[in-house]
Amino acid sequence: MSGAQDMRQPVLLATTEKGCRLLVVDQNGVPVAGAHVQTARYGEPGAVIGSSDGAGCVELAEQVWGQPAAVAHERFQPTFLQLPKQSGRYSVVLEAGAAVSVQVSCGGDPVAGASVRLASGRVPLTWRKGVDQILPRDSGGIVMWRDTDAQGFVRLTNIPTGAYSVVATKVGYTCRANQRQQIELPGSGPVNIEMEQLWGAIVDLGEEALELSFEYDGLDVFHQEVIGLRQQFGDAEIVVAGARKGTDRGSISATYYGVESGAWMKAHAEFAWLQEPKLSVAKPVRGDPVGAPGILSTRVLFRDRELQGIRFSLLRDENARVFALSGKPRPAIPGVYQVELSDYAKVVDFDASSVTIGSDLTTELRGRVRQGVLPLRINVPSAALDPNGCIVNVVCGEYDDRDVYDPGRWYMLLASADLTVKVERYGVGAFERHFSVKEWQDRAGDILRVEAP
Repeated sequence: MSGAQDMRQPVLLATTEKGCRLLVVDQNGVPVAGAHVQTARYGEPGAVIGSSDGAGCVELAEQVWGQPAAVAHERFQPTFLQLPKQSGRYSVVLEAGAAVSVQVSCGGDPVAGASVRLASGRVPLTWRKGVDQILPRDSGGIVMWRDTDAQGFVRLTNIPTGAYSVVATKVGYTCRANQRQQIELPGSGPVNIEMEQLWGAIVDLGEEALELSFEYDGLDVFHQEVIGLRQQFGDAEIVVAGARKGTDRGSISATYYGVESGAWMKAHAEFAWLQEPKLSVAKPVRGDPVGAPGILSTRVLFRDRELQGIRFSLLRDENARVFALSGKPRPAIPGVYQVELSDYAKVVDFDASSVTIGSDLTTELRGRVRQGVLPLRINVPSAALDPNGCIVNVVCGEYDDRDVYDPGRWYMLLASADLTVKVERYGVGAFERHFSVKEWQDRAGDILRVEAP
């Protein structure tokens, strides 16, 4: 069972002139009724292709032949296979899987209704909580969600052999000390997860805020954005949470510049247990009027072409740093800004070292990429299909960037040197491509497509 999450090939039983039938049986050769054959594509719930009848047979439509699929049944572990590419009668054997018990507690008391997630791969950022994922390990792996009962207990069954992480979540609680527990199946004993109450505040400022700064009192803050809470209160600008510092009271104060109000504002909210969070609408206290925001518009040229997405920073009054992207105007507090000579600004010559932004005015800052520097965007089509599971490493001279693949990534500003692009999927090297300077420099200022061999 060591390859339980690997892609298998169905066994050919007989050739036929037309039609494709899959026979689903258990390890004793007994037909399995009610097994679902579903697509195995990363990032979306599997679409059911067909289900086995009383004789264990599934008729496969021709349009799904050759696709990766999973065969799932509540009494067996999922089995992954490449569907046949031609007509015939085939068989696939389902096997019993491993099981693990999870106990979730808080201060010795059981936590009922906690969502326990078991995962063997990377969980997509956009994945819906509570929706299982059934994929081979190298395509994302298994993700199972189960809720604890009144005793804080849950047992997960029919799990393929392999390594997994286990985590529990519930509104109002956190697993700060052991956020993820690593287990190996089969052979793992019961998993005990100790949670603690989550305290904090959810604040709706009522307007877009610039240059937010916080002061906390009575809370050991370790989440400034709690995803589960953020989904419930998407309009809130501030979401903070953490553990109490041995006191029943605590609060947060936020200072910010309000884009709509055109003034420095202060907001205050009391901390509370976030088991049943209620949106705290703090009443801002007006500070000294500053005036309506101005707009900073930045243009960066390369060979008389305007580049989108060159990132740089500016300092206002030598203590407030703001970031800007070329080609994307942004609101800014009125004042004098100095171009910070770091990051991209080191290789972009701006027309001025500072810019004054006035209230209700658009101010333009222009720059040009220096001679000998070549801007480039990398597009890896195969990584774009699974951006959460792919790491792209770009090496060119002294430039060495390794990050989760982002199809809309900023321009990289590179020197004239050979270029290497390495692609990993779930920690395993998928492929790499090498380009000489001559091969890629003609794409400077544009996009270089890197295809898998």
